[in-house]
Amino acid sequence: VTGVNDNGPRFEHLVYRVNVSESTPIDTKLATVKAVDPDGGNGVITYAVSGQDSKTVQMDSITGVVRLAQLLDFEKKQRYEVTLVAADDSQLTGEAKLVLTVEDANDEPPKFSTPFASATVSDTATSGQFVAIMSVTDDDTVSSIEGGHRLLYSIIEGDETLFSVSEHSGEVTLLRSVDADDISGDSGKKTLNVSVSDGLFTAYGQLTVTIAVSGRRQPPPRFEQSQYVVALRENKYVLYCYCTSIYFSKKREGN
Repeated sequence: VTGVNDNGPRFEHLVYRVNVSESTPIDTKLATVKAVDPDGGNGVITYAVSGQDSKTVQMDSITGVVRLAQLLDFEKKQRYEVTLVAADDSQLTGEAKLVLTVEDANDEPPKFSTPFASATVSDTATSGQFVAIMSVTDDDTVSSIEGGHRLLYSIIEGDETLFSVSEHSGEVTLLRSVDADDISGDSGKKTLNVSVSDGLFTAYGQLTVTIAVSGRRQPPPRFEQSQYVVALRENKYVLYCYCTSIYFSKKREGN
C-alpha cells in the first residue's frame, strides 16, 4: 500500500496566545510555532500569515519564528488576531490562530482637567476642612510608582502651613484654622502650585483659594498710622483737643 499525501500540516496548538507590552520594539520575537505533516516525508513545511491583522507581525517561512512588525498602542487597540498558515509540498495547508494581547505601558503623561482651578473657603473654616480636589486624567492604566499607586500629588509652591494635599487622592484640605493674617494678606486669596506625577511624567496645575469673609468674623478696624502727634495751646481747657486729621480704616465691605 502506497501512502497518499491527503492530509495538510497540523500545528501543535490551535491557538497561540501571547501577551506583549505596547512598548515592545519592532523585530522582537513573539513566538516560535511548529506544524507537522501527518503523512510524513512530504517535503518541507513552509509558514505564512494571513488575515486583517497579519501586517502586525512577520513570520519566518522556514523556522516558524514570529516577530513584531509594527509598533503597538494600547490606547488604540488591545487585541490582534492573526491566522497562521502551514503548507506542505503539495500545497495542502493547516491553520492556527495567533492572538496578541497588548499590555499597557506608562507612555502617556497625566493631565490636569483644569490647569487653573479655583475654590472658596469660609473665614471660619477649621483644620481638616475640605477645599478642593485636583482633578487629573491619565490615559495609561499603569504607572511607574512603587506600591501600586497611580499618581503622586505635592504642593511645590504656596502656603503649606495652611494647606495640605493628599499625595494619592489630590484632595486639598486645611491644616489649621483660618486667621486674620490669612484674610488680610493678598486680599484673602491664596495660590497653590501643585504637581502630579505618574513616576515617569510630571504635570503642573494651579489652585487659587479665596477666603470668604462672613459677618461672624470681620477684620478689626485699623488706624492708618500707629502714632499721631498733636499740638495744644497752653491755658486751654482739657475738654478741648485740637489735632490733625485722624482716620481709621475698617476692612469691611460697604464701609
